[in-house]
Amino acid sequence: MEEIEVTINSDGGPVPIQQFSEYFFLLRACYVIALDEVHFEMENDGDVAVAEITTDHVAESILHRAASLSPGELNRIANQYLSSKEELYLNDIMRRNPFEVVFLGIGIALTAALIVSGGKFEFGLTKLKVEIPPLGEGIAKLRKAFSKKP
Repeated sequence: MEEIEVTINSDGGPVPIQQFSEYFFLLRACYVIALDEVHFEMENDGDVAVAEITTDHVAESILHRAASLSPGELNRIANQYLSSKEELYLNDIMRRNPFEVVFLGIGIALTAALIVSGGKFEFGLTKLKVEIPPLGEGIAKLRKAFSKKP
């Protein structure tokens, strides 16, 4: 599992819980779709070995598959059971405008899901940081991927 720090921009005002939960619901659906696309193996030391594939290719696969899902299929995918080694976790969250969130998950799948939600990446010496547009924009991008109307 990899840890990825994500900055979710906001306007500084209160965030409706529905908006917050919809973002994480759609992000998890993208993550699950990405896991289906990525061929990986869990190694004995807990590391993940991933077959050669680019994050952009996985993001394109998410967009292609997401566009054809019915609302029922989307709900099933977003709520799909994942093993503890595959699950997407929220490891830490702080709200000091913007939100600072630390996710734990399969790195390539999480990175691709964050790209679909409008994420911009910064590669540091020791870790990957992602900046996400305000929740409303991120949700709009995710809704567009799943062909959902506002």
